[in-house]
Amino acid sequence: MRFGGVFACRLAIFGLRRLVSDAPKGLLTPVMVFIGVLSNVASDVGYVVVISLVAMLFAASGRGSASAKWALLAPIFVPMLMLMGLSPEATQLAYRIGDSVTNIVTPLMTYFPMVLVVAKRYLPQYGLGNLIALMLPYSALFTLAWSLMLVLWLASGLPIGPGAASVLPLAGG
Repeated sequence: MRFGGVFACRLAIFGLRRLVSDAPKGLLTPVMVFIGVLSNVASDVGYVVVISLVAMLFAASGRGSASAKWALLAPIFVPMLMLMGLSPEATQLAYRIGDSVTNIVTPLMTYFPMVLVVAKRYLPQYGLGNLIALMLPYSALFTLAWSLMLVLWLASGLPIGPGAASVLPLAGG
């Protein structure tokens, strides 16, 4: 296991990042398959490396939507949280809360450049850092409020939607 972790770190440092960034858009899929093979060799650390690299690829190729990120992360989080008794619906609800509260502070948000241009029209010295600093308290407030609402909802035992339970019965319990 230790060898796998060291191997993955060395690959990430010595060329894996360049391999991904220099790959033409048409070859993104074969490059990701190659990286997946390398992550298999690198044992458990490969998951961390692959998820980070795929996230960078989504951002670099302009595919930063919530559904694209969910398609990447759902096969990991849904089974893991099902083992802990959380339903897939509740897992997606938690993901959507986390994604929505960070959208207002990320430059990858679709409308972020437009908001910045409108702000610069009235305050010419206004920049990216100013906009993120302005939105950060709102993001923190939404994170606290929506997380609290999620915990209260799950604790109440109410269903998330029609026919969708919030928790699953644990095996053996």
